[in-house]
Amino acid sequence: MKYLSLILTVFSILFSGKIALSQENFRSGYIITNSNDTLHGSIQYKGARQTALKCTFRPDNSNEITDYLPRQISGYRFTEGKFFVSRSVVQNGLPNMVFLEFLIKGKANIYTLNDNEGSRMFIETEKDGFLELTDPERTIHSDSGYYYAPKKYYGKLIYMMGDCPQIIPKINKVILQPKPMIRLAKDYHNLVCPDEACTVFERKIKPVKVGISVNAGPVIKQISLGGLIESDNRPGYSAGVSFRFSNIFFSDERFSLETGISLIKNNTFTFRSAENNTLSEKVIYRNKSYYINKYDEFYLSDNYIKVKSLEVDTKLNLLSIPLTINYTYPGNKLRPGIGLGGVFSLITGQNEDLKYELFTNRFGRTFPVKHIGYAINASLRYKTGQKSSLGFDLRYLIETSFYDANDIYRNETFTFIAQIKYYFYW
Repeated sequence: MKYLSLILTVFSILFSGKIALSQENFRSGYIITNSNDTLHGSIQYKGARQTALKCTFRPDNSNEITDYLPRQISGYRFTEGKFFVSRSVVQNGLPNMVFLEFLIKGKANIYTLNDNEGSRMFIETEKDGFLELTDPERTIHSDSGYYYAPKKYYGKLIYMMGDCPQIIPKINKVILQPKPMIRLAKDYHNLVCPDEACTVFERKIKPVKVGISVNAGPVIKQISLGGLIESDNRPGYSAGVSFRFSNIFFSDERFSLETGISLIKNNTFTFRSAENNTLSEKVIYRNKSYYINKYDEFYLSDNYIKVKSLEVDTKLNLLSIPLTINYTYPGNKLRPGIGLGGVFSLITGQNEDLKYELFTNRFGRTFPVKHIGYAINASLRYKTGQKSSLGFDLRYLIETSFYDANDIYRNETFTFIAQIKYYFYW
């Protein structure tokens, strides 16, 4: 587990430079001043809650960066489509100026906001003004028990769109989420104003991209057999290929799905009794019977040998197939990243002259073939060309065999992998 602590330490080191790197996360856009002037430049891309608090803007042909609060500008928009406007809403019982995301402009304008109260939705019409649709979920207690109170937003929508009775059946089916609300507002607009088009401020969907990388590097592995005998940490090596799928999560290039296949090879391990095991464990190695125990350093009889530890050549080869969700922090030259996910492994080779009797009697081999587990990784990528980059990746795997529900038949492994990666993309 000490290697897990190392990876977490690397995470903090990688992201200690977040403030400096964040200056690179700008995208083309413009701001609208309170006097209705438009200034073009680039805007820092942030998370949903941060976009509501301030706009960080850099004008064209300038390195000067300015933070604008909702009171200071009328709104801002990314060239790719997302649009934010300054409005006053109630937060924690008091009015406050924020940037709302403008979803659709027409006879019924729809806005959304993510803050500490959750995901909130607003509607605005020329005849009835501005109104929040979201209301807290309520339960009502009666003699028959508890039940959820009806959603108020249905009545609010019927009130705001009451001049169009044809839309009511769709109101009764709508859920309070951006895409369904955009469709409802668009249908309402087309019914009451068929001669004018409404405007949808949706982010353009980017196509899914597939990137390939190759990797190689050292491995340190520890093995536990049923929690009864455990190995020390021993080195090995790995090599493989990875495939990264970008733009599959909300068309956001910072998130990606990565998989691939690596060959991991380890040879020599020294096995000892686990800390809580007071019994002797029989291991047959090169046609000799050994009893690994806590008490006899070395005891030789005609039929067996007692030892406190036994060094063996496992000739262990396995294919590792991870599947992780990664977050890569944007940058012009340097991009740190983190990832979490699962891993599936197949043991393709092991020493047939090594037999841990408890396991070989159960499975016919010392190491069960199939393993599944968790993966956590930290990475750092540096741009080396127009479409290439070189990276360093730290990965920690916790895996267990899933043949048997009984813990004493579980083969667990803890693997730390350091890899140099060459990416055929940036």
